[in-house]
Amino acid sequence: MSSQVAGFMRTAALAVAVYDYLQTVPFEFRGLVLACRNRRLSQSLVLFLCIRYTSVVALVISNYGFFANDFSLQSCTRYFLFPSIFKVVQAMASQAILGVRAFNLSRKSASVGYILLAIYVVCCTFEWVTTMYSRQMDFHPILVRPIPSPFHSSSTNDLQGNHSPPRGMGRLGLLRCSNGPSSASIMAKITRLMLRDGLAYFVALALINVLNLIFYRVTYLTLYDRQTAFELQTAAASLGYTVTFVMSQKLVIHLHEASINRGDESANTIATVLTQQLTSPRDVSRAMRSQFESKSDGGANLTVPDLESMTADKTEEEVDVQVRVERTVRTEPFGRVYELEDYSRNYSVR
Repeated sequence: MSSQVAGFMRTAALAVAVYDYLQTVPFEFRGLVLACRNRRLSQSLVLFLCIRYTSVVALVISNYGFFANDFSLQSCTRYFLFPSIFKVVQAMASQAILGVRAFNLSRKSASVGYILLAIYVVCCTFEWVTTMYSRQMDFHPILVRPIPSPFHSSSTNDLQGNHSPPRGMGRLGLLRCSNGPSSASIMAKITRLMLRDGLAYFVALALINVLNLIFYRVTYLTLYDRQTAFELQTAAASLGYTVTFVMSQKLVIHLHEASINRGDESANTIATVLTQQLTSPRDVSRAMRSQFESKSDGGANLTVPDLESMTADKTEEEVDVQVRVERTVRTEPFGRVYELEDYSRNYSVR
């Protein structure tokens, strides 16, 4: 009975993962086509492919070890660590997405980047140690299953604590961006999107980890058969793999689409501000007249502000927008300037 329940849980996790995989195939195809056309891989596509295929490998290997019945003692001795290894690799890919997201939300602050890198290294080290330390194989004539280490009491509970620092840094970045001058125009939508996706990811991952921990304790205390308890616990871990897979993919896709929309909107509202100090009246006059003169030499290099490095992979031929350039000039009210600003021929200074 317990094996059937574990099989149903694993089948449900695989069904959800396959459905989400097929649903996101068009996004992957468009990203690969743009990458081939531009001859470069965008950061969003790299992160998407990493979380996508590490999750696929983790789900396939962990569930194949459960459903297959052609394992020998020698093959189990050689391959029983593979599910645990790819579980950690999937967690590292998911945390890399959260770290890059938090770094971009901080407007690529160097100090925040160093802090996130240190947190990422510490979390990854902690994951490898708690997952692989003292893990050994328990052989039975019928069933062969790996036994978790004594430090790894919950199959996915450590992911909750290791995901928390990047999520916290991301919230700090959101607060910093929301207090800036651009929050009323371009950042309003992207901030709401970040908060919605971040909270959804937090709630989903926290819920699956809490349920997995409760499920682990209940099966450990109520079931006398140790092997049966381990079957149910590892089946619940497959649900955690699927949730991480689905939520991480959605996070990357939403950020990529928001980056494209933000680029299209900001291209029409970019304002060029002159920061050079103007001292002579002639320079002031030229700066004032430049507001009404159109320049066709293409000297201005207008770039879309990039708060995430997931930029839109669009070439100039594909973008059909009209750009309006506004120049703001700040002048000091010197009295002599007003007399020298009149260049009419019939005017003489007395």
